[in-house]
Amino acid sequence: MSSTKQTSMALTLFAIYTYCFMSGGIGGETPALQAISAAFPEVPFTSILLIATIPALTSIPGNILGGVLAGKYIKYRTLVLISILLIIISGLLPFFVTSSFTLILVTRVFFGIGIGMNGPLNNALIFNLVPEEKTTTVTGINQIIRNVTGMVFMLCGGFLAMIAWNYSFLVNLFVVVTLVVCALWLPEPQKRLEVSEETATTETGAAKYPVGAIIFWTIISFAVTMMFYPSMTNISFVLAEMNIDAGIAGTVLTFATLGGMAGGAVFSPIFKKIGRQTVSLGLLCYAVSQVLLMTASNVPMFIIAETLLGIGMCLCFASSYMIIGQLTVPSKTPLALCWLFAGMNTGGFVSGYFYAAVMGAAGITSLRFQFQFGAIVYAAMLIILMIFFAVKKPSAAKTAQG
Repeated sequence: MSSTKQTSMALTLFAIYTYCFMSGGIGGETPALQAISAAFPEVPFTSILLIATIPALTSIPGNILGGVLAGKYIKYRTLVLISILLIIISGLLPFFVTSSFTLILVTRVFFGIGIGMNGPLNNALIFNLVPEEKTTTVTGINQIIRNVTGMVFMLCGGFLAMIAWNYSFLVNLFVVVTLVVCALWLPEPQKRLEVSEETATTETGAAKYPVGAIIFWTIISFAVTMMFYPSMTNISFVLAEMNIDAGIAGTVLTFATLGGMAGGAVFSPIFKKIGRQTVSLGLLCYAVSQVLLMTASNVPMFIIAETLLGIGMCLCFASSYMIIGQLTVPSKTPLALCWLFAGMNTGGFVSGYFYAAVMGAAGITSLRFQFQFGAIVYAAMLIILMIFFAVKKPSAAKTAQG
C-alpha cells in the first residue's frame, strides 16, 4: 500500500473511530438527574427519569432510519453528518432552554434518534470502508472506544452538573469535534459498494440479505440485553441492602466498562481463532457473572462479576456485528445491522417492565432473583448456540474467519 493510500486509510479510520466516540453521549446527563429534579420540583421524579430513558426508546426508530436510508436513499456520509448535527443541536438546546421541562423532553426525542442512527451506520462504515482482513481489529477497537467514551461523558457530565444542572448538557460539545473530523475525512463508500455488489450476488443477481440470520441474531441481542440490564441498574440497591455505600456501587459499575475495554482488546485475535464461537465465550462470561452476582457477599466478588459482564457484553455484541457483516454484502449492512441495534435497545427498554411483571406475579421481592433468572437464561442460550453452531456449519465463503 502506498504512503498516500496508508494516509487516506488512517484518516478514514480516525473518522470512523471519532464517529463511534459520540455514541457515549447518551449517558452524559445521567449524573445531573437529581439536580434537574431539584430545578423542577413540580415534576415527578419518574418524569425526570425520562431525560435518560426517552433517548434509549427513540434510538430504536433511529436505528431503523439509519439502516433503511443509508446508501440507498441518502448517502452514507450525508446521513452521518445529519446524525451528528441532530446530536449537537438537540444535545445542547437544554443548556439554553432552562424553563420548560416539556421542551427539554422534546429535544431528548431527537437526541435519541441521532444516537440510534450512529449504531448501524458506524458498523456499516467498517464493512464498507475497511479491508476485510482488518474488520475484526477495527470492530474490537470500536468496542473499546464505546466503553471509554461512556466513562468520559458521564464523568464530565457529573463534573459540569456541580456548576449547574444545565451545564451537564455541554458534554455534547465533544461531538463538534466529530462533526469536523467526519466532514473533512470520512469518505463516501460508493466505489467499495459497486465492487462488492458485482462479486457477492446470488444467482438471480439480488444482493445477499440473510433474513433468517438477521431475525435470529436480533432475538439473541434482545434477550441478552434484557437479561443483563439488572446487573447494571440494580447493583446500587443490592449493595445498599448489604449496607455498602452508594459510592462503592459506582466504583463497582466502572469495572463493567473496564471489562468491556478488555473484551475489545482481545476480541480480534479471539474471533479470528474461534469465529462465531466467540459468542459462546461471551455467554459463558455472562452466565458466570450472574452466578457471582446472585451469591456475592463482598465487594471483590461484585467487581469480578461486573468485569466478566463487560467482557461478555463486548464479545457477544462485537461477534454478532461481525457475523451479520460477513453474511451480508456491504450495501445491505446498514439495514441488516439496524435490526440488531433495535433488538438491543428494545431489550434494554422492556427489561425493567419484564422483571417487575414476573416478580410481581410470583410475589418475589429479592432483587437477586434477576441474577438467578439471568444465569439460567444465559446457560440455556449457551447450550442452544453451541448445539446450533455444531449442527449448522458456516458457509465456505466465511470459514476463513469462523
